[in-house]
Amino acid sequence: MMKRNYKWIPYSRLSRRKQRDAYIRLRQKIRNKSAVYGGQFTSHHDFDEPDRQAIFNQWADFYFLGSEGLTIWNATIVTTALEFWDSCEEIAQEQTWEMLTPEEQSAEAEMKFEPIFHDRRQHVSPTAQTGNNL
Repeated sequence: MMKRNYKWIPYSRLSRRKQRDAYIRLRQKIRNKSAVYGGQFTSHHDFDEPDRQAIFNQWADFYFLGSEGLTIWNATIVTTALEFWDSCEEIAQEQTWEMLTPEEQSAEAEMKFEPIFHDRRQHVSPTAQTGNNL
């Protein structure tokens, strides 16, 4: 199956008809998953998977409908454990950055790109640095 060249358009810029179509499709997804989520919202997360690691149960994204037939709402619920680990990671990155010399900081912040050729078209991709360049 060939992949179509699809350009994503924000929901707010869709025509009223396409917004209504998206609303109806989401309403059907909510109805299809009513046994899991109670028929009020839907999510891409499955919390009752067997052998699911606890790290993946620390946030959830939900989609639910507005009352006038066009508005789609989304929400993310984050546990305090995830927020704690995100804060720890941020502090560690800041402290590591402060330990670098100005030359090392500029080398670390520099973005390098290398072209990759696929089917006669050129794509630009970040290049990974290897070795002892730091």
